[in-house]
Amino acid sequence: MKQAYKIASNREEYDQVHALMRKEGVLRTRLDFPTIMAMEGDNLVGSIGTRIDKKMIVAGPLVLRSDRQRIFTALRLAEAYEMAMRNLNIKSFIFYGEADGLLVRAIQRYYPHVTPYSVVGSNNFYIWKINDGWRGSKHTGAVS
Repeated sequence: MKQAYKIASNREEYDQVHALMRKEGVLRTRLDFPTIMAMEGDNLVGSIGTRIDKKMIVAGPLVLRSDRQRIFTALRLAEAYEMAMRNLNIKSFIFYGEADGLLVRAIQRYYPHVTPYSVVGSNNFYIWKINDGWRGSKHTGAVS
């Protein structure tokens, strides 16, 4: 089924995101604007939220419905999130993933030169610069 992506804009949509988080075993956390939703018809199949933590913009959590592998949903959510940040004139944000999760495994496979700038518990944290992404040639160690 074809997917559509949108920004959560009301309480009902944020409640849908929190329900998906619960169903997939993700700890409830406050979600700020923007939170991107991946929809298949009327069904929420993925989301990526925003948290403001100590004046930092943190992307996440990235949540995917576990009914099947959803790598392309994850990629499209990341693209939609970056576009939302660009439209808000945000220059960089922090994102994270579980060390053994899909996102971190994809980074390790496709961007082996990129390392997290911080590891806290089982989470790897990265900095994403809007105009640079991973495409720069100076990525040794933490993304600069």
